[in-house]
Amino acid sequence: MASNGPILIIGGGIAGLYARALLAWHGRAVVLAERTMLGDGQTVASQGILHRGVKYALSRKAARAADSLEQSLKAWDDHFAGRGCVDLRDLPVVAPRMHLWTRPGSVSSIMGSLTGMAASLAMKSGVRRLARADFPSSLAPAPEGVSAWEVEERCIDVRALLARLRDVDAGPIVAGAGGGAAELAARFDASAVVLAAGAGNESLLSGLSIDPSPLCQRRPLHMVVMRGAPFDFNGHCLQELSDKPRLTITTSKADGDRVWYIGGDIAERGVDLDEAAQVRAAVSELESCIGWADLRHATWSTLRIDRAEGRSDDGSRPDGPVCRRLRGASMETPAWVVWPTKLALAPALAATLMTSLDDAGVASAPRSTGPTNRDIPVCPLPWASVPASSQAAP
Repeated sequence: MASNGPILIIGGGIAGLYARALLAWHGRAVVLAERTMLGDGQTVASQGILHRGVKYALSRKAARAADSLEQSLKAWDDHFAGRGCVDLRDLPVVAPRMHLWTRPGSVSSIMGSLTGMAASLAMKSGVRRLARADFPSSLAPAPEGVSAWEVEERCIDVRALLARLRDVDAGPIVAGAGGGAAELAARFDASAVVLAAGAGNESLLSGLSIDPSPLCQRRPLHMVVMRGAPFDFNGHCLQELSDKPRLTITTSKADGDRVWYIGGDIAERGVDLDEAAQVRAAVSELESCIGWADLRHATWSTLRIDRAEGRSDDGSRPDGPVCRRLRGASMETPAWVVWPTKLALAPALAATLMTSLDDAGVASAPRSTGPTNRDIPVCPLPWASVPASSQAAP
């Protein structure tokens, strides 16, 4: 007999926490189980950009991802206006908008303009080319020939977002929840199970006697962490004729230091480099792309991340969020496995999941007021406690 218990979500990253909030907002009883701390792994290591799709708009995949992006952006805008399943009106925002810029010495008068034009067309709104007099202070020292655009996409404090989603009255969060999906489903008498554990989905699937290899993949990154940054900066350095930014830089604070967290194409190209070589590559890229920044007081480290995603045929980034009903699992409780693909796409993923649960006839118990979860810890930034002595010098 099918259970009428809560929907069990396994995984306390952005996918699981947002799905919990949305399902509860629509009247479902939900319980979330997390093995360690909220956001541990991929979510807290993200750059926190609520993408509008600009940096991906130069590929044909952008058209296929447009619906998910538009749906998610509307949801985020609603939340920042105090509407929907979570109120983000006073959420700390690292930057209200991002910037795009071209390298000094690139063919910015032709390729840079075309790149910006393509982004503007793909966006249809939200991108504004800046006159030289309107450059932000971080780009004002750039030499002649550098082009810049302002993009209406927020960069948010990821840990603050996770805490806000944790604090939504959406049912209990159980920390330190070990065991497999079948064991947890029985423990909570779940009406359905949602695997939302990122890379942890692989072992959860194996525990259900399902081969994870046709369902999921990992794409590694080798990110760079630069302490002692000279100024706040949040933007993408455009790369001519490519849908990947040469660099993506976001700024945070850690132990009183200003930190640049550096991704983009360099993080993908550097996966086979050791830390020292990746730092040298980052220094070279920064000198090429933002050479007016004073790096003399910088100290360095790197961070390896596995982006866990739903599997695509060619191993590339999936077009959008992935939500799949599991067949042949070694338990009677209906189960789904999900990946948001990008932090910004969590609302689209949750909406897709909710529709799939409805289509499958999952009838959970109605939502009731649950206990406060404010004592459930959010994972610290992965570089927050890295001692300076372990940081590589260029």
